[in-house]
Amino acid sequence: NDLDLATVKKEFQFGALFNRNQKLEKGDGVANFGLELTPSKFGQKEKNLCGNEATCLSTCLVFSGISNMMKSKSFELSTTLMKRLRRTFLFLNDQDFFLSKVDLEIKQLEMIGKVAIRLNVFSDLNWDELLDLTSYNNAIFYDYTKHTAYLTQTNKNYTFSASEKDSDDDLKTLLKKGYNIAMVFHTNKLPTTWNGFE
Repeated sequence: NDLDLATVKKEFQFGALFNRNQKLEKGDGVANFGLELTPSKFGQKEKNLCGNEATCLSTCLVFSGISNMMKSKSFELSTTLMKRLRRTFLFLNDQDFFLSKVDLEIKQLEMIGKVAIRLNVFSDLNWDELLDLTSYNNAIFYDYTKHTAYLTQTNKNYTFSASEKDSDDDLKTLLKKGYNIAMVFHTNKLPTTWNGFE
């Protein structure tokens, strides 16, 4: 409620929307960048930025790491979380400006060579409805999703993120179709196979 659109717009007009993520750098030297919006309805009520979340909201990586946690004594949001909230606020309140800035930044990133871009670091939006991702030549787009409908998109590399909402039969069907799935195993040792799949 304290955010002012003109102030937030000015911040990102001169500052980057994308973050460089050293942890996710590809082994082949491809530079990796991510767009960090807040998940689900965290910090806002207008739009659900995930839409098929389960218990993952309470364990979302948006809250991981020392710099991302709320300040324990005062219950204030960390600087990192506030930046993500301001970025989300801008997306929700001036989408034209936001998307034109995303487009500009992707084109600037492509100038350094081949880049990997994750548009949904914490969110789960359908970017095919927002941007023409086929118009970029040096960008490799990838994401995790809980929406099976997104898996058929050809301009992005998606990994389906399994949750307690998904049945084993549904997951086996996706694996048989050749889709990647990220899955949590409640065991001390990672199994070598799951239902016959490596």
